[in-house]
Formats: sequence, C-alpha cells, structure tokens
Amino acid sequence: MPPSASSSSASSKKAVQVVLRIRPLISEEEGDAAIAYKLSKDGKAVQLTPAEGSNNKNGEQQQQQQQQQDSTGKSTVVNVPPPLRRRLQNSTVKTYSGLTHILTPTNDNQHVYETAFQPVVQTILSKTANVKSACIFTYGHTGSGKTHTLLGYGNEFGMYKYAAQDLFEQFNKEKSGNDDKNDNDYCILVTATELYQDKVMDLFTGDEGAVRQNDKGMAVVRGPMVEDDQGRLEQRSLGKVCHTAEELLNCVETAIENRRVGTSTHHGQSSRSHLILELEVVTPALLQQRQTAAHQEAQLTRLKWLQTEKMYGKHTDRPFPEWCHQYNDPKQPSILRNAIKEAEKTVKTAQNALTKIEKSDATPLLQQSLVFCDLAGNEYGQDSASSTSQALGEAAGINRSLLALKNVLNSLRLDQQNAKHYRDSKLTMLLHRHMCHSQTVMMAHMSPSEASWRKTINTLNYTKMSGGSATAVAKASGSARKTAMKKRTAAKTTMEKAREQPTENVENEANNNSPNTTTDAIPVQA
Repeated sequence: MPPSASSSSASSKKAVQVVLRIRPLISEEEGDAAIAYKLSKDGKAVQLTPAEGSNNKNGEQQQQQQQQQDSTGKSTVVNVPPPLRRRLQNSTVKTYSGLTHILTPTNDNQHVYETAFQPVVQTILSKTANVKSACIFTYGHTGSGKTHTLLGYGNEFGMYKYAAQDLFEQFNKEKSGNDDKNDNDYCILVTATELYQDKVMDLFTGDEGAVRQNDKGMAVVRGPMVEDDQGRLEQRSLGKVCHTAEELLNCVETAIENRRVGTSTHHGQSSRSHLILELEVVTPALLQQRQTAAHQEAQLTRLKWLQTEKMYGKHTDRPFPEWCHQYNDPKQPSILRNAIKEAEKTVKTAQNALTKIEKSDATPLLQQSLVFCDLAGNEYGQDSASSTSQALGEAAGINRSLLALKNVLNSLRLDQQNAKHYRDSKLTMLLHRHMCHSQTVMMAHMSPSEASWRKTINTLNYTKMSGGSATAVAKASGSARKTAMKKRTAAKTTMEKAREQPTENVENEANNNSPNTTTDAIPVQA
C-alpha cells in the first residue's frame, strides 16, 4: 500500500536516510574476535565496543602481516606496522546515532527490503507523492556484503529483484484486467552502467559511453555515434526494455557478468568499479517518440555540419558524401539554409510531442525511476603490502569518487542545492538528476569481525556525514557556534585579567610553580 501522507511528509524532512546492516561472520573470519554492539531503545543508535582484553590485536596483526610472493613464487610474511594514530583509534568505544534503521545479522535480504527499501519504492509508485525517483546506495569496505544486499547471492534475492516484483505487480493493477496491449502499457527500461577509473561502460554492449549534458542541464550517458549510409549520425540506444519481472532479472544478470571484478588482498571477488543500475518506467509510445526525436536531431546535425564544411572547409581535399550533392545546386543557393530551417521546425515539433507524452495524465507513473548504486569498496592502498600499481590506481580513483559523493550527500543533508559538488566526479554527475528531488537511502555495511574494526569505524564516520535532517543539522551547527563563541569570550576575559594582574604577582607565581624555587625574590625593574 502507498504510504500515508504523514509518513511521506516525515520522510521528506530527512534528505538522506542512513541504514546500517551488520552482516554475520563468514567462513574466512572464523576464530576472529567479534565486535560487541548495543542498540538503543528506539533502534536508531548503535554502540560498538572491541572484544574484552583483545585491544584489537587480531586486527593489528592482520594489518601487520601480509602475504607477499617474491620472484621465486614463495610466500613470505611482510610486516606492515600501522601508524600511531591507528593504534590510538583502536580499543575505543564508538557511538553513532541518527540512523534510520539498524539491521542485525539475523535479518535476511527480504527483511532488509521490507524494512528499509519497500517504503521508498511504494512512495515512487504513489501517484500523490511529488517524488520522481529514488536513489539507493550500498556503502562499506571490501567484503562487507554490499553486492550481496543489492544484487543477491544464490537463491537469495537482492534489493533490485524485490523492487522489480513490486513494480510489475503495480503495472498489472493499472491494467485493471485488460490484457490487450497498447502503447500506454508500462514497461521497464533497464540501464546498467559501470564506472571504472572515470570511464563509463555500458554493461549490455560493452561500449564506452560519454557523459554529456542534456537540454535540461543534467548529465546523461550517451552511447557511441553510428553513421548510416545516408550520413546520419545517430546515437546507439542504451539499455534494454523488459515487460516482465523474469525478463528483467535475466537481463540484469547478463549485464552483471560483464562487470569488472578483481582479486584483492581484502576479498576474492572484489568489485573494482561502481555499478549504477537504473529502472525507469516507460511506455512503447514514449520509446517510439524518443527514437523519432533522436532521428530528427541527427538529420539537423548533419545539415549543420554540411553548412559548416561549406563555409570553413573550402581548402580541404576531403570529398563530400553523396547525400551532400542535393544541397550543392548552384541555381538554388538557399536550398541548404531552407532545409536547416525545416529541420529545426521538425525537431521542435518532435520535442513538443515528447513533452506531451511525458506529461500525460493517462500515464502518471511514466519516467518514475529507481536507481541502485553498488559502490566499490573503500580501501586504502597502504593496508596491503602486496598491492600492485594497478590496484593502487584503482583505490585512488575509487576514493576520489567516494569523496565527491560524500560532499554531495553532506550538501543534501544541509539542504543546500549547490550544483558545484556534482561536477567533482563522473559518479556524482550521473547521479545528479536522481538525487536532487528524490528519496535517497544510504545503506552502510559492516563486518562484526574485530579485524575489520578500523574499516568499520571509517565506514560509519563516512555515513555520519549523510544522516540527519536539515533542522537537526541547523540546531547542531547553531549550538556549535554558540559554544565556540563562549570559549572565545572566556579566553578573551582570561587574557584581559592576565594583563591587568600586577607583574610582581606573575613573577611570584612563576617562582612558586618552578621546581627550583628559592626564597630570594628577584627584583623586577619597571
């Protein structure tokens, strides 16, 4: 059922919802000491404590000793002493509040979806809610269970599979028992994009896409340009159209197989790239009109290219294509200019028809979208002694994009719609149109193994920048400013009193506090 008005208004007050999922120990972590966690009564705060008496030595030993192969292929142990600040960070009780939900190791993926994500999906499907999209992130260190939550594993469904079932279930209700197919029947346009080292790849075709701004100023991924025999340059369409939930699941599984993974010292199947999976509600009429508009824009583009070549390319030896000869009639010098004017009118007509379909009252769910973003694991190159130059470069690229995303989430938390943060990374550029006016959920993942204590703390510190409402942040910032002003006032008062104090008393106090004090007073000269 769609959420009530009170629930939707309550969720709108919080720009970013932060969910914490604690996964169970895996086979590789058997024998590790477990982090003790304690939840608050309202379930929105957690207190983490290292195991008693361990002082996180297991985690330090794992970081200090890394397996490395030398030139002979033999495995040797390399000691990597952590910096002092990491040791000071260990064995400290940490408390994090402001979380929307906290999910324990006993909760499976279905419970996670019903608790954290299904209300967001129902808000998208609600015809009364003024929300066009929802953006769901999975964040955490490598091996914390992000991909397992979002994409599933084995027979356990991921978040996108449960969401797809709810979408098509709603589509069937919209038909109201009418099995006849028409152009207004809802379907899903699936796009699977991989972002690796600032390169955007389409996982369905393997083509490298280009990030460009559309007419609305939003960054979108455009496919490669393909030229036909008539000289028309058209963009190869991205994504696949799915009419059933089963078709969508098979389509996404095929795309995921092409995702870039690697074996790191942290995880055997580590995701080395960000995955952006978008499910957009479309209709056959919308797709057809998009194709028509793209075809008309391609026709206008080639005519303007010919006009530029005729004006500035007279001194080149490159021959014109055959389709250009019809516009080179010397008896009709204005034939090309008239063709461009007609093409501009045709493009405007096609765009108006596309806008009319997008705003039609007969299809209120049109262009509603769900975006699932499986972020690459945050890791540090110095954690591994056997990291190659490629692994270090991948880690640097991942951390740069995650830093840009943190700045964007922080601006959303502060209710600051500043577009400059979105231009810091291609990841945030692509997510700009989905995060401006949408429901955003950040799911942080942590391992209960004490060997991952420092990585867990880094993850929670990162997500701490995302949670909290704008009102709470304003109150906190105002309280911080008042505290700082009080400290500055107190320091100023102390300094003024010190200036007014007689010099003899200052010298006497200094002599009394000195370890080698004597009874002889030192005369002070004016």
